[in-house]
This record gives sequence, C-alpha cells and structure tokens, in this order.
Amino acid sequence: MIDSPDLEQFVFCRVLETVQIDVRRQTNGNEKLGLLGDEEEGEEDQYGDEDLDGVQEHEPGSCLIVMYKVVRNLVLEGKIELML
Repeated sequence: MIDSPDLEQFVFCRVLETVQIDVRRQTNGNEKLGLLGDEEEGEEDQYGDEDLDGVQEHEPGSCLIVMYKVVRNLVLEGKIELML
C-alpha cells in the first residue's frame, strides 16, 4: 500500500473545505518554477493581466488534478482528500 504519492506526481483530489492554492510559483530549493507562466512581478502575462498572484480559490466538492507537492499540506490538514 502506498502511504503517499511522490511529491512530483499529479494526483486527483477532492476539496472538502474552501481553500486557496498558489499555483503560480513553487520553489524547488533555490530554483523558482513558474507553473502558470514565467512573467516577473510587474510584467503582463499573455492575456494582458498584470501582477497575477496565481492564487486560486476552490470550493468544497471541487475536484482537482494537481502536483502532490502543491496540496500536500492541505491533505495533511484534512482540507483536501486524495482520490483513487
């Protein structure tokens, strides 16, 4: 039985409580990974929006496909459950 997925793997999960997830920038050591885009602060993205912070709010009942490392703490807090 697998206790938890690899941090770099995508997982299916269901939101149990309203949560906010920052999907724009995730750090991996000293390296910054732009998950939604590579715009620097103050730059416009491809749609003309400036300074997007990348925080998405998800309501209870929502189903997500996301890298485990992005939601791991929320899973441990019981706000999100992993689906098989």
